[in-house]
Formats: sequence, structure tokens, C-alpha cells
Amino acid sequence: MAEKTAPARRTVILDNAARLFAEQGIGGTSVREISASVGMLSGSLYHHFASKDEMVEEILTEFLQELQGRYRNATESGTEPREALNQLIRITLEIIRDFPHATQIYQNEVAYIQKLPKSTGARAISSDIAKLWVDVIEQGIASGVFKQDLDAHVAHRLIRDSLWLTARWFTPSKKYTLDQLTADCSALFLDGIVA
Repeated sequence: MAEKTAPARRTVILDNAARLFAEQGIGGTSVREISASVGMLSGSLYHHFASKDEMVEEILTEFLQELQGRYRNATESGTEPREALNQLIRITLEIIRDFPHATQIYQNEVAYIQKLPKSTGARAISSDIAKLWVDVIEQGIASGVFKQDLDAHVAHRLIRDSLWLTARWFTPSKKYTLDQLTADCSALFLDGIVA
């Protein structure tokens, strides 16, 4: 019976930790605050996680694995580059909506993420995600769909940063939906790079 409740407790801890990290920053959140948010003593938290860093790594890894999976489905479907890029834009905006706390951590804690080992967890997935975008853009360049003088890495970074920053100001409404934001972003980025 204890084995069945442990994962649920672990999930509750991670959910509360993600909220606190998003609101206060990783450095501004103590293990004691995380423990209190789930009604346990801070020493008891160490039965589930070795450290605060382990919690951060797990939150980011799960978030980025979800993002990576969605991106992979879009890029491996055989879709032509323009439509694949449109799908990557849509997926990014959906993930921001679906994972608001992890998105904030991912955006606000860049220095922390860059200190993680390159070959494991969140850092490795983040590198793979960038490669998925760059590959789509390079395919578009090679096929003549996108401008020949376009730098795929720069284009990716500009699009990526613009999309992620929508997390700071965009809230879907009846007047302006996620579909409309996707269409506007796609029109801006794709029509700006179409040959």
C-alpha cells in the first residue's frame, strides 16, 4: 500500500515545488517552504528527494521530455518544412499554456539550467529540442522554401525567444484565442522567412 501512495506524494511535492520555484525563483525557495506547502517537516522531504536541485532537475526533465515528444511527433510526420515550423510554433504556445510553472522556471532560470551537466536530463533534452528546430529550418532552406541566406540557428533562437516570452503577457480569451496567437506568430515568422 505504501508503494502506491509514494508516487502520488512525490507528484504533490513536485507540483508545489514547481509553483514555488516559478513564483520565488529556485534560489529564493527553501526546502522548508516546499515541505510546509505539502504539510510535512523538511527532514521528511529528504525521503523523497536528495536535494532541492534534484527536484528542479526532475521538474525540468519531465517538462522538456513532454515538449520534446510533442516536437518529435510534429517533425517526424513527414510534413513539409513550412507546416512543420508552424506546428512547432503551435506546440510551444500549447506547452506554455499546459505547463505554466515549468515554463516560468525554464525561462527565468537559464543560468541554473546552463550549470546542469550537458549529457544528462534537462540540459541534454534542451540541446536535442534546439536541433529539432534547426533541422526543420535547414530543410526549408535546402528545399528553397526558406531564404537561402537564412542562418538556421539565429532564426531558431529569435523564434524560440519570442514564443517563450508570450508566457509573460498572453492569456487566452474569447477575443484573442491561442489559435489566433498561433496564426499571428506563424504569419509573422513564416512570411518573414519565406523565399
